[in-house]
Amino acid sequence: MSKADLVRTLCTELLADRQHLHAINAILSAQRQAILTYAQADLDQLNQQLMQHYRQLHQHARQRMAGLQQLGLPAAPQGMTQLLAGLPEAARHPLQSAWQEITEQLQQCQQTNHHNQQLIEMQYDILQNSLPVSGEGPSWLYQPGQHA
Repeated sequence: MSKADLVRTLCTELLADRQHLHAINAILSAQRQAILTYAQADLDQLNQQLMQHYRQLHQHARQRMAGLQQLGLPAAPQGMTQLLAGLPEAARHPLQSAWQEITEQLQQCQQTNHHNQQLIEMQYDILQNSLPVSGEGPSWLYQPGQHA
């Protein structure tokens, strides 16, 4: 693969990753609603969709690292920044904006995912504290014979 083809591929995948992250953010928001409404079938479907996007992002990240190394650039965010800085101006500005947007979207995805995780943990704690477990102590909500 020529250097120009490699750069073109890296840029194309960068734009694809931006679309994947837009989709992931939307799916994570839908996931939150499914968690709140206990919609297990929806959660299963959303999780499958997330995994498809995660796999694609992971594959692009591996290819990006290999491509940057082939170009003699660091296989790190700095390498991508260097690559984009060397592009012609017409391509540089939109791709630098996309790279910045990806960074922001990743942070948003991580934050939303963390909030969803907290919600699931809260629901789990509520269930653990309210449902009786045979032979493992009292439950404050369902105790036979201890009604007021």
